[in-house]
Amino acid sequence: MHLSSKKNLTNYSVVFNSLIVSFLLIAFLPTLITIILGINFLYSTVNQIDMSHKRMLNDIRREVERSIKDAMNLSSRNANNPLIISYASADERDYFTEYIIRKQLANSMVGYNTISQCYLYLPQFQIVITNVNVLEAKTFYNNNYGIDFEDWKKKVESTNTKVKVLRIPNIKETNDAYIINSHVSFNSRTDLPVTAFSELNYNTLYKNIGEILDNIDGKIMIYNDSGILIDNIGNEKNTWLKSIEENPGNKIISIDNKKFKVFKTYSDIGYFEVLLAIPINYIYDAVAVVGKYILATLIACIVITLFLSFRLARKNYRPIHNICTLLCSEMSAIADNEYDAITQTIQKHMSNADSWKKIFNKNITSFQEMYLEKLLLGKIPFRESILDSCRLYNINFAHKYFMVILFELTEESLLFEDDKFNDQEQHELTKMILKNIVAEMIMTLGTTYIMEVSGKVVAVCNISDKDYCDIEKNLSILIEKTQEFVKENFYINFYTILSKIYLGVDKLPDAYREVIKRANEKEDSEKRVVQESVHPECIEQCIAFIKENYADNNLSISFIATELGLNTSYLSRFFKQQTGIGLLEYLHHYRFSVAKELLEKQPDLVLKDIARQTGFYNVAALIRVFKKIEGQTPGQYREDYLRQSIEKSIS
Repeated sequence: MHLSSKKNLTNYSVVFNSLIVSFLLIAFLPTLITIILGINFLYSTVNQIDMSHKRMLNDIRREVERSIKDAMNLSSRNANNPLIISYASADERDYFTEYIIRKQLANSMVGYNTISQCYLYLPQFQIVITNVNVLEAKTFYNNNYGIDFEDWKKKVESTNTKVKVLRIPNIKETNDAYIINSHVSFNSRTDLPVTAFSELNYNTLYKNIGEILDNIDGKIMIYNDSGILIDNIGNEKNTWLKSIEENPGNKIISIDNKKFKVFKTYSDIGYFEVLLAIPINYIYDAVAVVGKYILATLIACIVITLFLSFRLARKNYRPIHNICTLLCSEMSAIADNEYDAITQTIQKHMSNADSWKKIFNKNITSFQEMYLEKLLLGKIPFRESILDSCRLYNINFAHKYFMVILFELTEESLLFEDDKFNDQEQHELTKMILKNIVAEMIMTLGTTYIMEVSGKVVAVCNISDKDYCDIEKNLSILIEKTQEFVKENFYINFYTILSKIYLGVDKLPDAYREVIKRANEKEDSEKRVVQESVHPECIEQCIAFIKENYADNNLSISFIATELGLNTSYLSRFFKQQTGIGLLEYLHHYRFSVAKELLEKQPDLVLKDIARQTGFYNVAALIRVFKKIEGQTPGQYREDYLRQSIEKSIS
């Protein structure tokens, strides 16, 4: 880029392009993280879907196990019924006993909603006692089951000691029946066992399983070594069983060109296996929805990244463009890009670095005060930048504890009156004296910076660990000595407000707000006291007291207030509000009037005696006040008065 012409400074320069590349590289990492998180989320989604299907599978297994347990418990209870055990070994029928057994069977079914009926098969009598009636075995078979009688007898007469869940065609219902048997005993007259049966309610069990599936287009099959017990497969049972046998370890099977993901579990209670097959398309559809959202999010991230990279590049390039535009008038050579131009300009001005450094060091105190003022007022937004800025301005905060001290001047601080200064100048002069003296006195305790903040004299103290415990005591002693010193030598009165000790330089704004709040509370409290204690009669008392004690050169506002039992801070202000003149000014005017009278009536009286009799500290103070009020010195006034008196007597 040629810097000799402003037209060549475009937004598509070497620097601008490098900024775009930089921002794109910076954005590449979060985009890559987004892609990784998206892939991980998809994988997690598939796992969550699988976990939900596994939970569904286990819920189905538990539901069937619960029903089988109920049937087992019922069969076992009936098999262990003493009356049934006794009747199982009987050689002759007893109709009354059969009636009692039927009633007991009916009562035993109470509370079992998944069991449709229970009955007792007695092979020695070839009868079946149900919870409803007593029938011959063949009649019971004809009324209930749709298989050959001999097949039914073989099933119910099985001597298998394990829990046996039998699926038998049911002619009364649209679905098959499931019976669970429990042997009672072998009759003495036959080798066939007396067996108690519980028949599960297929519709109820199938409904419960359907609720667990929750409208999912899945295939469920529950089977054992006797065949399929429950399924929703329809006429494809053999195809499914064959596919499962051919692919025992596969999680994916294909039925009629349709793929299913298979989940299986085995029941140790009912000795059956549960198979749940979910269409692959269903899983893919669920993942596809999530994938679309992730893809949309990724595209949005890329678009936003490109947009923000371009905008940020333009924004960050604009200051460089403006600098280079300004440098065009100074650069005589041609630079390849903006960085070269800036480098050349910096090298050109490096020769002046020493002079700038001297200027900075010369005004370092002012810079320190300005920065600390901003810090106390809470105008430094970033905590991390505070210590760096302190090092830049050579502010040495080596310890972790901080305290802020507020020095507040009282009305009596304006003790010096000079015709060279107005009230504001006298106040500023007083604050400057106070700052210098306080700085020298308090510096003995460690690192302390004195400054003015919003017109108030404030000290920032950095406290070491060894001084932490005794700092308040030592400060109180030192401040008391300082107050005595400035009052005795400069007639300045002030009071102090100390903050609590804070941990960390970033807490200085809190410390400053604390002392300001306490100062305002003190001022409000004193105002209330003034309103309660100071009244118009106090003016007459002050004037009378001044007239009686004006010759005392120690007479001050605080002395008058103490003697009259009034508030020091607001007495002069109230006096001026009522009379139009300050109390200290009134004292000087009264002393001036007495001194003027002595000059007129006692011409031989020297100025030293007049100053002593009127309460001035010395002759210089008398001359200063006299000249300010009268416009001339006491000696000039005496000469003029004597000359006028002689001229008046001659005429």
